[in-house]
Amino acid sequence: MSLQEKKETIKEAKILEALLHPNIIRFREVYKTKSGKLCIVMDYADNGDLNKHIHRLDKHEQLEEKRILDWFT
Repeated sequence: MSLQEKKETIKEAKILEALLHPNIIRFREVYKTKSGKLCIVMDYADNGDLNKHIHRLDKHEQLEEKRILDWFT
């Protein structure tokens, strides 16, 4: 990441810090390691993330509206 991208990412993480919603995983902190890596700490998602669920689907399987609504409500 460029220096500008890192600054923007930290800014976005600070915005996440202000969000409190039951459907958004809670943000905890953001920091840079000694080696310059950017780390964002969030609560644990015990059912995994949405990307994981989507990639479990068969490539030809379409998402049913009911399943999508279950995930987002």
